Amino acid sequence: MVEETNDQPRSTCKQCHRPFDPTDKRWDGRAEYGDSGACRSCVDRCHESTDAFHICAVCTAPN
Repeated sequence: MVEETNDQPRSTCKQCHRPFDPTDKRWDGRAEYGDSGACRSCVDRCHESTDAFHICAVCTAPN
């Protein structure tokens, strides 16, 4: 397995570890969401709360 460095683009989602599909531009698709390292599907599952103690796997996942 090849380790990815900061110089290389991430090829899989840091949350679900599925490969990115840059052609899947659906709002909840498999493309990377910006430079987040997470796919649009995982970002969609994060229901950002107004709670000051909001914690979720997507928001707190290490890069």
